[in-house]
Amino acid sequence: MIIDKPYKRIHRCKGLPVFFNGLTDDYVLDPDYMSLSERHSIVRAMNMLIDDLQKTLDYIEPDDKNLSVYSHRLYELLLRAATEFESNCSGILTANGYKKEKGKSLTIEDYHKLNEVMKLSDYKIGLSFWNSEKIILPLSEWNTGHSLKWYQAYNSVKHNRLEKFTDASLDNVLYAITSVVCIVYAQLGDYMLSESSNCYDDSDHRHHCEYRGFAIIAPSFEEDEYNIMYKEKYDVVQYRFE
Repeated sequence: MIIDKPYKRIHRCKGLPVFFNGLTDDYVLDPDYMSLSERHSIVRAMNMLIDDLQKTLDYIEPDDKNLSVYSHRLYELLLRAATEFESNCSGILTANGYKKEKGKSLTIEDYHKLNEVMKLSDYKIGLSFWNSEKIILPLSEWNTGHSLKWYQAYNSVKHNRLEKFTDASLDNVLYAITSVVCIVYAQLGDYMLSESSNCYDDSDHRHHCEYRGFAIIAPSFEEDEYNIMYKEKYDVVQYRFE
């Protein structure tokens, strides 16, 4: 059966138009799901990262040969993207009542708990601006554990830039920014997109959307996992993270 109570900031929906056969996913617009200011803020921050990546690629050719290139500009982008990813993850957990012991901060082990309910490790992102066909699975390592190589690189260069500066590479920046795209889409679905975005479902029931040079391929949810409900007949509830 279809889940009739959506979880806060967790969008789980088969690719459907906004209103289809009496069913809707417009709970995303409910302030109990996420406030308008929060929605605007996370999309704005993501778009600024995309803007700055595109500006950087005016000087670095988007080619696999240049994935190891590192610079102060890429260092800045990596830190911004990683902290934006952290902000989204902590925002989702906090909205759903997740708490640590007093005085303890959330870590990557806590963020990893989102994967079970949001299927973040299944997201694929194609880069249409790349010189060759390129598809990234930025969070696929969460299939086997909480560690992420790009996130480890972010922490190493943040704490020791002189010795770990090479970790501020174009490759790690791409993984960090596509991770932000995933986590924002996993909260807002197609409400993240402009009206002109090209979206469709494939034969495996995976939803595809084009967004500013990023081809988002969302995970497929089983029917009893959908957060879709009849219009005006839902309450937003918290997901209980273990």
